[in-house]
Parts: sequence; structure tokens; C-alpha cells
Amino acid sequence: MKIRGFRVEPGETEAAVAALPGVSQAAVTVRQDQPGDPRLVAYAVSQPGTTLEPLRIRQDLKATLPEHLLPAAVVILDELPLTPNGKLDRAALPAPDLSDLTTATAPRTEAEATLCALFADLLGLPSVGVHDEFFALGGHSVLATRLVARIRAELGAAVPLRAVFDTPTVAALAPLLEATVTERRPALRAARRPDLVPLSSAQARLWFLHRLEGPSPTYNIHTAVRLTGALDADALRTALHDVVARHEALRTVFPDTDGAPCQRILPEAAVPFEVVPTRPAELGTLLSEAARYSFALDAEIPYGRRCTPSLPTSTSCSCSSTTSPPTAGPRNRCCATWRRPTRRGRAAPGPHGRRSPCSTPTTRSGSGCCWAKVALQSPNWTTG
Repeated sequence: MKIRGFRVEPGETEAAVAALPGVSQAAVTVRQDQPGDPRLVAYAVSQPGTTLEPLRIRQDLKATLPEHLLPAAVVILDELPLTPNGKLDRAALPAPDLSDLTTATAPRTEAEATLCALFADLLGLPSVGVHDEFFALGGHSVLATRLVARIRAELGAAVPLRAVFDTPTVAALAPLLEATVTERRPALRAARRPDLVPLSSAQARLWFLHRLEGPSPTYNIHTAVRLTGALDADALRTALHDVVARHEALRTVFPDTDGAPCQRILPEAAVPFEVVPTRPAELGTLLSEAARYSFALDAEIPYGRRCTPSLPTSTSCSCSSTTSPPTAGPRNRCCATWRRPTRRGRAAPGPHGRRSPCSTPTTRSGSGCCWAKVALQSPNWTTG
């Protein structure tokens, strides 16, 4: 099986553990105690008269195994659990408790305190001492990458990823924060845009296919959501206009200028928005038609929405990730939203079904949206 992109053979790790001095029996299995985070866990039984230490076993394995075959945790057992047939009962193997491997050495500086909190949060532990090793407590390369990103975000220090592997304790890593404080990454700032903003590589691909094949819904992104309650169509329309006004990518068209395509950001753009009364039997057809809509890349903004009131007490709605659902009420509506990829070839990420930063009451009152200004937009990435 694969763990973090590496092909892993638990039997190879198990043989290395069994070959260590003082080990009478060994078993290695892949556990996924946290969803999406599979880890190798080794179980060892000591020979009579000997005492095994989990950290020592993992340290000895480094001499014979590559990094991706090292167990994330080592558990010492009195005996391996067996089934009635005498085979290893893998389901009965206990989950590792890495908190037993931590020490109580308290941080001495503010930087160490912050690092201890980051270590504990990423490793899923209640606390971490300043001399506890990141990888001995279940850390791995992916978590190390997240640690570097969190350090940059919370402390403003640009610590290289290699430093986490070379100095994997809080006490050893903290001095590097002071050394890199003068090397902080400068803030991204928008540069002056040229008169003709070039297309990104992904935008150029969409434009080429549009010119080659004509308008097509192949790259449309559409989502259907069922809303329960009274729909305030004006509030929903206002919210969509707020989203499009905030994101330049949603009001960008690709016209030709002297035979060459470019980005044209419209200063204002009205979101195509229509409310279509329908019956439940017609709902599927209308949603399919909305999803198959073909945009004219050189003239239309890449965003549209359709609301279809259907049942007296229930509504289906298809909406994009950048909108928030209206408040509940006595009726149901179905909204259809369709758009094409815009931001460097991918849809801009957004939380489906979550309330937008601008609250619904603000939108309903007509006072506009309260979002902060976006410092860098899609065209900035293509112009440097």
C-alpha cells in the first residue's frame, strides 16, 4: 500500500523490528486512527529479562530502514493478541498513545511556547515538551510542511523545511526563528497592470477550445442545492452581485485585440439572474438546461443563476461555492448556478453551504456587503 506517496511493505518493517536485540516477537500494521492519515505502527514483545523502549527502537530502525518505512509509533506489549486459530488478531492491537512519550519540560521563551502549541496541535497531543522530537511523536513529512507554513503564518519566520528534519525539537528549532526574522517574505503587492492583460495558461486553453469548437458547456461548474423556506429573491440577487463585484475573475471576459486574446475586467457586471416558476416534474429538465448553458467567453461574464420555485413547502437549489443560503421560511425554492473555471484554470475555492463573511441581514437590509478589499486578484498573477 501507499502512505504519503511511498509504497510501503509492513512486512519489511516488521522483519527489521524482529531483528533488533531484545525483541522476541514483532508485528507491524497500518492504522488510520485519524481519517485520511494512515500510519505505520509497530508492536514489539520483549524477551524475558529485557526492557524495551519505544524511542530507542525507532532510533535503532533508522540505521536499517528508509524514512518512509519507519513506524510512526512503537507500542510495547506483554504478548501479541491471537485469534482462536492462533493467528495475529490485528483488530485487537491497541491504538498507540503517543502522549506517554512526551516530557514535561516547559518552554522558556515566547517562541518556544508558540512552537510547543504548534507541535501539539499538529500531532494531536495535549502538550509537548521542548525536548520532544517531532517525528518520534508521529510527525512525518506532510505534517512538517504544515508546521513550516504555520510558523510562517503565526510567527512571520521563514524556516526551511530541511530545518525541521535537522532540528526536530522545539528547543533546537526556536533559535532559528530569531535568525530568520530579518528574512521574512515581503508582503505581496499588486503591480501596475499593462493595458492588455495576457491570459493565464489555463485561460488560454479555454479560449483556444472556444475558438476551435465554439461555445461549449464542457468546463461549466454547476451545483444544485435545495433550500427550505421563503426565498427573498432580491436579497439573493444582491448577494450574488456582491460576490461578482468582489472577484474580478467573475467579471472577466476574453476578447480579441488585433488577433491576440487578453483579459478585460469589466468595472461593473450584472449577474444573469432569473426566477422560473415550475412544477416538480419539470425540475430535473430545467436544472439540466442550466448546467448545459454555453458561455460566450468574449462577451459574457462566467457566472449565472436560476431560481425555480416548485413545491409549496420545499425547494431544490443549485448554487456555487461562493454564495450563502438564504434564511429558512415557509416555502421551498430551487436555485441553479453555473459558471466556467476562471481563476488560473480552477474554480476559486469556497465553502459550500457556509454563510458568507457578509451576513444575510446586512444583505437583506440593502446596505451592501462588508468584505475587506482583495489585495491581489487573478490578473495580478499573469502580469507578475
